[in-house]
Amino acid sequence: MFLATGAELMSRLVFFPNKWESGNIRGRQVADAVGGVVNPCAVYKDDVCIFVKTVPSDRLLKHVRRVYIDVVDNIGVFDWLDKHPTAGIIAMGITAAKMLSERFPNHDVVTIPEHHCNFERETIPDVPPRTVGYIGASECIHLSLESLRNAFRKAGLDFIWSHMFVKRRQACDFYKQTQIQISYRVDGLAHRDYMRLKCPLKVFNAASFGIPMVAYPEVSFVDEADGYFLPAYHPEQLIEGVLELVNNPDKYRALAEKGRLAAENYHIDKIAPLYKQLLDR
Repeated sequence: MFLATGAELMSRLVFFPNKWESGNIRGRQVADAVGGVVNPCAVYKDDVCIFVKTVPSDRLLKHVRRVYIDVVDNIGVFDWLDKHPTAGIIAMGITAAKMLSERFPNHDVVTIPEHHCNFERETIPDVPPRTVGYIGASECIHLSLESLRNAFRKAGLDFIWSHMFVKRRQACDFYKQTQIQISYRVDGLAHRDYMRLKCPLKVFNAASFGIPMVAYPEVSFVDEADGYFLPAYHPEQLIEGVLELVNNPDKYRALAEKGRLAAENYHIDKIAPLYKQLLDR
């Protein structure tokens, strides 16, 4: 990449994604939706550059109109931000924005929620719930996956788990195999700032398909998704919450429909315009 001396006819949104899945979601998928560019060969002085979970060189920072660091959950960029107060910050939720505004009072902090994966607005069939799912890394659920599988088996339910999806459609196909989703990541077992950078995407990913969730009430879940999932404060309550949804069809359908409607606020069509507003700041 080189720093062009000329200027484009109009400002561009330029994305520099990281190598992880957040780079696809917050970088490439958003760039497609807003007509932005990804990892260009050249940047121009009127470009607004977004670095997803990573940071630019000082030379680029001074060359373009504006740089935003989309922190996602990367505490590792904090030292760089301390030294570069002219860089803007993107937070992926209310909880993260609150923390980042406190931590970096001299920076421009913008809240842009993470969009869910269900671009096509698909829904699961209206069938009795029989399959419980968890999507994510094993270290991000603070329970034994095998113990969960055994507990659900005793209740006559299947339990499936998957992670490390390379493509959005793979994640969608996994969700559509389930009727209930779970999450159990206890705030106190992870770095406090790390948990405050998180967002309730798991809740609204599932909800977008009409799938209700039973979950430990992470701080971002409480701040942004209260009422859209069943809280489970201990492992037994997680199992009990799933069985409550299985045995109470009216409650299941009510939570599923409530969540599906709320998830529309996290559709890519609603999130993309927030990125375009960065061109006018």
